Amino acid sequence: MSLIYIPKLRKATHWYHQQLESLPPLQRVTHPELTLGHYRDLLKCFFHIYLHLEEQIYPYFCQLTRNEFNWNGFMASPRLAKDLVHLCQPLPGRHLCHEHPINISNLPQALGCCYVLLGSGFGAKKIGPLVKQNLGELTPIHFYEEGQPYLKSLWHQLEDLISIYSAEVNDMQETIEAAIATFQFFNQQIQQAFHPVKQEVKDL
Repeated sequence: MSLIYIPKLRKATHWYHQQLESLPPLQRVTHPELTLGHYRDLLKCFFHIYLHLEEQIYPYFCQLTRNEFNWNGFMASPRLAKDLVHLCQPLPGRHLCHEHPINISNLPQALGCCYVLLGSGFGAKKIGPLVKQNLGELTPIHFYEEGQPYLKSLWHQLEDLISIYSAEVNDMQETIEAAIATFQFFNQQIQQAFHPVKQEVKDL
């Protein structure tokens, strides 16, 4: 099945995606000098972000069947929790996202947010092996690995949902704006979490 709507989203959000990927804390995760401490802090930050966003969009997906959208395969926060527990870390408190909350109020917006969360899985396919290469084979990478088997089917399920609920111009604009807001939310939260080490990561 050829994709029609997801490429439109990709084009409309490309600049914001590039801005996010250029953040030093994210670039560092593939650097040979990656430390376990930085990896652990990044997982904590991601756990806050993904949990907050998944809770925001869940009401719009919970009525769908597994054939319409495989929510259990989609969720990343349980995989992040598993990695943190493996690293003997308590699951962090939920204060991080309160200063810059993102609020989803309809299905087209939920689909835009979902696009960003699901799209991150494609980069994870390359990042996971590099994390193990830099930190050792015993490093937990459930976050990067366990979503891969579901990724292709979820991508097509998302395309189908967008074609049904966001095909109209106004709905698609809401989907695009929500995707942009999600990229900006990631950017804000990561910069806030790593501000004390911003200069250090720039030097790498």
